[in-house]
Amino acid sequence: MEIEDITIRHLTPTAGMWLTQASLEDESQRNFYSHVYLGVNDSQANYTEWSDQQKQAWEEAHRPEEEEGGEP
Repeated sequence: MEIEDITIRHLTPTAGMWLTQASLEDESQRNFYSHVYLGVNDSQANYTEWSDQQKQAWEEAHRPEEEEGGEP
């Protein structure tokens, strides 16, 4: 049996902020996080902070059509 110690880093955004991907090819794949655990192959540079207002504006702009008050 082999035992290996690993390090995991935990990112927590500033109060009132959200973590999200720093860059995306497809904006529809954006996610928002209250915290992120980084593995050995991930980097803090892959995430950025967005304010709650930015998050809400993004969600409004990317809301599926059936939720905009139209018929399903």
